[in-house]
Order: sequence, then structure tokens, then C-alpha cells
Amino acid sequence: MSSSYDVIVIGAGPAGYVSAIRAAQLGMNTLCVDNWLTKGDRPSLGGTCLNAGCIPSKALLESSELYERAQGEFSQHGLSFDKVELDIDQMQKRKAGVVSELTGGIAGLFKANGVESLAGTAQVIDSGKVHVKTQDGEEQERGAQRRAQRRAQRRGRHRCTSKLDAHTPCSPPCCMRVPGGACWQVLESTQHWSMLD
Repeated sequence: MSSSYDVIVIGAGPAGYVSAIRAAQLGMNTLCVDNWLTKGDRPSLGGTCLNAGCIPSKALLESSELYERAQGEFSQHGLSFDKVELDIDQMQKRKAGVVSELTGGIAGLFKANGVESLAGTAQVIDSGKVHVKTQDGEEQERGAQRRAQRRAQRRGRHRCTSKLDAHTPCSPPCCMRVPGGACWQVLESTQHWSMLD
């Protein structure tokens, strides 16, 4: 593992993992630091959304909806059951499988695109410097270059530098700096803007 990167993304939630993958696809040496651990203390990418929020909730809601429909609506379709039983353990098992599949998919995308991941916490301590504390308690200092900014300037295109600019309907920038926990993250906005046309 390197001690210096072009991009260090702090957090592997939906914004973080997409930013890290895209930065790597643009040829940047990328590290993503995330502190999510499963009940068995295994690192798991995807943040709250994939591990405990949106995805698990939707998986359980789908099972609950099917249970409710099986009790009444299915008979209108010619489907009848003697007795519909609720198996909470199986619902939880299915939910865990959905979460595992999606978080594993992110790990696979990281590997395929050359994104390094590190289980731990990180904090920006100075321009281009990130303090990292690993899951094992080891403390490290990592460097991040401002290559994303230089790249945008070389292209000679517009750059948006604030949340307001990102949502203002003007000519689309090639990429924008997304301030978050990381030093610099790159967001290609072509798709976002083309959806608004």
C-alpha cells in the first residue's frame, strides 16, 4: 500500500465509492478509507445506505409487502394458499444476503478498477495530508495530490466549486471538486447534465 495517492476518499457510502471508482477510472491512484464493520468485525463497503439503511429496509419492505399481498390480493389472481406464515428468520437471512451481494459488488468494482480500500477512520489534517487510523489501531499519515484540480485546468473547461454551482443550469463542467471528507474527489457531471436536457 502506497503512502501517497492522487485521491483519498473518506467514506465508502454511495457518494464515496462512486467517486473513488471514477477517480481510478480517470487514471488516478486512489485510496478509499471507510470504518463500517459488520457484526463480525469485517470491513464492509457501502456505508449506512447499503449496510443498515436503504437497502436492508427495502429488502424487508419487499418481503412484508409480499406477505400482505399473499393474504388477500393474490386470490384475485387465482393464487390461493391454505395458510400464509411469516418466517422472520428467513426474512432476515434474505436481507443479509441482499446486503452481502451488493457490498461484495462494490469490493469487486474496487478491485477491477484498482481502488485500494482501507478499514479505518481518516481526517484531513492539512492541505494534501490525511491522518488515518486503521481498524487495528495503527496510525498513519497519507498524502493526496491535487491532481484532479490540475487536470480540470489543463482541459480548459469550466469547473464548479460549490454545491450551488453544481445545481445551477449553465454549461456543464467536465468535472467538479466535491468537498467532503476527502482532499479532492472528482465528479463527472456529463450524465447529470444530460438527464436535465
